[in-house]
Amino acid sequence: KTIYTVTWMVNGKEYTEGTPSTTVYADERVTTLPTPPEPNAYCGDVFVGWTTENPASGNFNEAPTVYNEQSAFPPASANQIFYAVFADYEQQ
Repeated sequence: KTIYTVTWMVNGKEYTEGTPSTTVYADERVTTLPTPPEPNAYCGDVFVGWTTENPASGNFNEAPTVYNEQSAFPPASANQIFYAVFADYEQQ
């Protein structure tokens, strides 16, 4: 079977906390997600999940598709890069 590389990115840097999957067989999903990254303590953001859409591209006219459970991730058909998604939250 074909094996693809999986890369996890947080704020432009590769992220390996929690020893996540770094390879995946074709047509299968990642098996181990990274430890959820901590948002920058002073920025008022919260981690919401992972996306295949690069947030640095600036192309977000709509919210990206976000995956936060292993079973929801797309099956691999190529090398994959997943980007951390943070969202603003309002403190009550």
